[in-house]
Amino acid sequence: MENLIEDASEFDTEINGSEEYSEKIVSIKFKIKSYIKRRECNLNVPNSTQVWSGQNRPQLSIKLPEIHLPKFFGKYEEWSNFKIQFNNIISTNSQLSSEQKLHYLKAALTSEAKNLETISDSFESLFKSLEERYENKCLIVETHVKAILNIAKLNNESAKDLRYLIDDVNKNIRDLK
Repeated sequence: MENLIEDASEFDTEINGSEEYSEKIVSIKFKIKSYIKRRECNLNVPNSTQVWSGQNRPQLSIKLPEIHLPKFFGKYEEWSNFKIQFNNIISTNSQLSSEQKLHYLKAALTSEAKNLETISDSFESLFKSLEERYENKCLIVETHVKAILNIAKLNNESAKDLRYLIDDVNKNIRDLK
């Protein structure tokens, strides 16, 4: 009888051990399933270093301000900046036809520059005529040097007036380069 009690006691101990073992197995299975689900979710979510291409590119909800065409009034000192801006926006745009580029160029010209005569009514001809007239290096240098020499004297030496003076001189020096 004592053996039976001992066997029953050992049997209870083994049952309790196997129940603990079963609980551990269930716990480990749960952890494994949770880990797998997290990994699958991470694989489906693109990370910030992923390169977007084609139609998979995310749409930005930013509304950029409208780009206005630069105007050219026929001042030699403004030609270089106008040419750079116009080329960046219009001339190098391969989606525009030559006729569209001509229309944009004519719309950008005002004052003296608007009256420039060309050989033919084409974008290339008008742009070339503008370059021939306004890319006169001697006149551009002379205009900027005169602008520097004719800067008004400061009546009072306020920080604001000094900033304007420095900005004006720097602009003319930068345009001379």
